[in-house]
Amino acid sequence: MSKKINMALIVDDENYIREIISEVLGIWDVHSIEAEDGHSAIQLSKEHKDKIDIVFLDLNLPQMSGTEIYQQLINIIERDPLFVFISGFDEESVKDELPQTGKFIFLKKPFTLNSIQEIIEQFPQN
Repeated sequence: MSKKINMALIVDDENYIREIISEVLGIWDVHSIEAEDGHSAIQLSKEHKDKIDIVFLDLNLPQMSGTEIYQQLINIIERDPLFVFISGFDEESVKDELPQTGKFIFLKKPFTLNSIQEIIEQFPQN
């Protein structure tokens, strides 16, 4: 890992998913902030806009889609973060929801702890 990840924003409506990602990031001394919905994610991103390096974002959230949240976060967060889009569907099924440009990785649920670790180890080459 050539660049230290200071902070991760984890956005998922499933608490256990947020906890798993946060625990793995903690091994790498990455501070995590968690949101269960789009409104919380937007608020947290405004509060920490100069600190967030990576965003784990579930595409299927209540009230506001992951794509809608992404569109707002890219205009708030100052550090040009890597986005990790999470979905229970395969990438081909959700490709229309993914951005056409930008730094992002797709992560299919269920995922392994190793897949999170690989993302962190490769940062920021992604």
